[in-house]
Amino acid sequence: GVSVRDVSIDRVMLDVVATNRAAQTITGQRIVMTAAGNRFFPYLLRYATPDQLDAMADVAGLERVDRTEDWRGTPFSDDSSQHVSTWRRADTT
Repeated sequence: GVSVRDVSIDRVMLDVVATNRAAQTITGQRIVMTAAGNRFFPYLLRYATPDQLDAMADVAGLERVDRTEDWRGTPFSDDSSQHVSTWRRADTT
């Protein structure tokens, strides 16, 4: 998809991204267009699902304390597109 990040009198900034759900990657280009020319800033992101993060935390000896949808504390649900999660060292006693 394409999103317009910024428009001003002397520049335009766009993000162009492709998501590969099977590989859990986002490949993108941030494009800055000015009279002096275009600049490209490529990026590749790999993401993990909340369940995958919980599994990694468990392997590292952590347990989840809380998960909300945002910093305001909105309850996390299957429809949430983001999360704020907190883990702590698991009690081993």
